[in-house]
Amino acid sequence: ESPEIIITILFTLALRPTIALGALISDKINQWTLVVGMIPLAYSLGAGTIAALPLDLRQREEFFLTAAQSLFGLALFLCLRLSLKSAFALLGLFLVQFGLSFYFHNDESRTIVVLTYMAWLYLVLAAGIFALNYRCLIECFRTGLLARNTSPD
Repeated sequence: ESPEIIITILFTLALRPTIALGALISDKINQWTLVVGMIPLAYSLGAGTIAALPLDLRQREEFFLTAAQSLFGLALFLCLRLSLKSAFALLGLFLVQFGLSFYFHNDESRTIVVLTYMAWLYLVLAAGIFALNYRCLIECFRTGLLARNTSPD
């Protein structure tokens, strides 16, 4: 974790907060993609055959929640800026989820229900943000496709 934090601090001290935030987000996206993709592969290699990763109900819901939170975060950064309102929304949702999970920590079934509902809430909010910012979404796809088509290969 240290290199990206140092780079982020250096960009921030150089009064380049947008680049700092972009570097931090890029690193986190790369880490999550690698983690999510490699865990099942490592499990299959260890098992000696292609195998599904065995997850209990709570682990599945936590994985679902993590993916939903990631999509919500992506939706918030879609236009390449994070407003104070968006930051507080993200913090508020996290605190609600954390508080409810702590409150129901002795009741596994209720904890799983909380995780499930929170994940669906993140997905609904992400869909709403994508719909409201559809122009930014189109621009992101256009930029990504044009960047691929202009590679010097």
